[in-house]
Amino acid sequence: MWLRSRVNDHCSQLNRPQQKMRAAAEALGWSFEPVQRNTDEHRYSFITAGYLGFGDQTGAKQSTLMTYLQDAYDRDTVLVTRCRAERILVERDRAAGVQATWSDPDTGRCSSVIVHAPQVVVAGGALESPALLLRSGIGGPAVGQYLHLHPTTATVGLYDEDLEAWKGAPQAGLIDEHQNLEQEDGFLIQTPQYTTGLAAAALPYTGPGAHKRLMSASVEPRRSSPSCATGDTAEYASTGAGTQSSGTA
Repeated sequence: MWLRSRVNDHCSQLNRPQQKMRAAAEALGWSFEPVQRNTDEHRYSFITAGYLGFGDQTGAKQSTLMTYLQDAYDRDTVLVTRCRAERILVERDRAAGVQATWSDPDTGRCSSVIVHAPQVVVAGGALESPALLLRSGIGGPAVGQYLHLHPTTATVGLYDEDLEAWKGAPQAGLIDEHQNLEQEDGFLIQTPQYTTGLAAAALPYTGPGAHKRLMSASVEPRRSSPSCATGDTAEYASTGAGTQSSGTA
């Protein structure tokens, strides 16, 4: 999987906020590591990587669309877009296909789609995969359990120089000093996407004037905002959706 997704740390050039974070880690004697990212080195651009949160213009990010779906298409696989899987068809206690609904948002037209197959792969993510299994009445009592998230908190720092935080991949380096793999908890420190929208959603709202002043400070070019991604090992027995949920840079 790593080879197909071209995972490497050669495309994890640190921007200035990340360099500040690395310097702080070195001063404290903490471990700092570049992030392994699924990136095509031949298409990677340090400047445009800063816009990854809005979509990759260069095609360097080796997502499922650029790898496994492309591989399937190259092997004459039929891809049906705008199609929602409703339930898994079961025959003789085995998955035998999928019942789905195709729709066209422009015309409002919709049609039922039924695919029969000897093998069915459920790949709807941490929320939609268990939802599909629940609608299908299969999977047993474990479906909907053990959803793991990564709640975060953030700090803001102002420096004397312009940090040009809009350059470079948002999460190219991290502090893993406090990651506790043996206990499956702890936290990582890294830098998030530099966007006004993210700041607007994260800042407290006590009124339009106060929020405007906070927003004016949040887009300050000297700002750096390391975030802390915490471990989550709690079992959510009543969430109705399960499996591991994680983000990628």
